Amino acid sequence: DMVAGQGDKDFLKDVDAVGQAVKTRLLLLYKEWWEDREDGLPLFEKILGRRNIAEAKMQIKRRISGTTGVVRVTDFEATLNSRHFSVTCTVDTVYGQTEVEVSL
Repeated sequence: DMVAGQGDKDFLKDVDAVGQAVKTRLLLLYKEWWEDREDGLPLFEKILGRRNIAEAKMQIKRRISGTTGVVRVTDFEATLNSRHFSVTCTVDTVYGQTEVEVSL
């Protein structure tokens, strides 16, 4: 979430910054960003619309692995309930390990 007014304290660094980048990349929907319409997670096109959990996990892991600073995904859990999709993962980064939780 956006924070302002505290100078350098407003910016995440190292492992926390990579964790935030992973979360941000998962929350960016396909064709949502005006500057690159091919970027984003195909949540409606390939995940919720098809209800294929294997495809969803593959798409999400690929998105996480493509984040700058991520070395690998060490633990991954995805749950699909009705129209709610949640992801919890542990990620090894170049700075250490972090856990990310996202509800899509």
